[in-house]
Amino acid sequence: MSTLDEKITFPGDVSIDRLRLYNKDEDHIDFSLGQATEILIYESIFAPCMFGSLTIADADAMIEKFPIVGGEALTIKLRTKTFNDNQDNIIYRSFVIVSIENRKLENDREQTYVLNFISIEGYTDMVNTISQAIPGDTEGAGAFNTARIAQNIFETFIATTGRVYLENAKSSLAIYDEHASDIQYVSNNWTPFQNMNYICAHMDEKTHPGSDNIFFETNKGFILTSIQGLISKQKDVVFDQYFVGGTAERKRTKQISFRSRDLIKEGFNDIEEMKIPKTIDIIQGNLSGYHASNVQAYDIYNKTRTHIDLDIEEDFEKYVHTDDGLPIPSHVARSSDSYTNFKILNGNTYAGIASGIFNKGKKTSEEKWVANNVRRSQYFNSFADYTFEIDVAGRTDIEVGAMIFLNYPSTKTKGSGGGIQDDLLLSGKYLVTAIQHRVNIATGHTMKMEIVKNGLGTK
Repeated sequence: MSTLDEKITFPGDVSIDRLRLYNKDEDHIDFSLGQATEILIYESIFAPCMFGSLTIADADAMIEKFPIVGGEALTIKLRTKTFNDNQDNIIYRSFVIVSIENRKLENDREQTYVLNFISIEGYTDMVNTISQAIPGDTEGAGAFNTARIAQNIFETFIATTGRVYLENAKSSLAIYDEHASDIQYVSNNWTPFQNMNYICAHMDEKTHPGSDNIFFETNKGFILTSIQGLISKQKDVVFDQYFVGGTAERKRTKQISFRSRDLIKEGFNDIEEMKIPKTIDIIQGNLSGYHASNVQAYDIYNKTRTHIDLDIEEDFEKYVHTDDGLPIPSHVARSSDSYTNFKILNGNTYAGIASGIFNKGKKTSEEKWVANNVRRSQYFNSFADYTFEIDVAGRTDIEVGAMIFLNYPSTKTKGSGGGIQDDLLLSGKYLVTAIQHRVNIATGHTMKMEIVKNGLGTK
């Protein structure tokens, strides 16, 4: 059917264009809608790859005749109806079946079971360890650059098979930021994912301080970036706008621009349920060092001591946030002496040569190396309070790492005759950090999205 002939009949109306299982001999079976009762796909900016499950109602003994034993390749292609069939609009990915659970005989003619799966790269990562030096380029300055090194690890050890089974196109890695780190890198019998995570935690990024870099997979591809980079790229052009039930008018705000197709009239932007576990925890903020902390460092090789204080209010403008307002009241009691981090620099030396990750010829006592892991922890903690969940209609053109604009109603304007206004603190821009895609034969495509903010709206 041409997309011109399609219609959206309800929010989350989705077309399952492919749901195919391959065995080791490349034979395959196609699941029908009646057989596949539910598809779950999870993606998160804090997970290196996607995973999920497929619930099967089996009246044809497929699990015995095919057979399904684990290790099969599962190809899923989902497309919101009326969307064009291109990479930006669809979810098209192959996975590996890793376990079979909850097998149950419903009657003498049907049994049900759940097939759990993971991305092909995640499946091969667990048995693929690296014990060698890894340059970026074969020669020149790029040989030591962490962005080039990460790209080399990805292309050599991660993207070894096609993103879609039996298709030639491999997974790609998008690196959003420019790296300043100049290192010689040796993998210590780690898996490719472990190497990528280590580089993210220790690299020096030119534009954004704080070592808040992450490596993750979306339904469109793999990304290595700082969270600040994700936010700064989208502060003026977000993905879409969503509305909590009390808002009166379903209409896109003129404050910012949007890059998604407008499906407000079709009901895709209504939030069915929103969970707000907490909006502030002053005690936890102090105990975790999020509000204030200090670093005491000693460089064994250079015999230098370093002391650095961190404070959320004083450091706030150094970092990129979802909005510009400080997320905790400035009058909240805090002290950098209440949380102390100790760090030993160059703890291992051999033949007078210092070890560790640092710019060649420069001291490790520089602030960026002393405080990088503490600033990383502080920035990650900035999302601890304002982390919410929303249930919305599913669409296949969204991915984790996108930013959205949310309208949350203020109750103080109820009955005032002036119309419903927005809560200035809870409304605003949010980063989507996780999505659970649920495709059900009865309800269509729905999404449970984890959204976060580390800056508040201001008047």
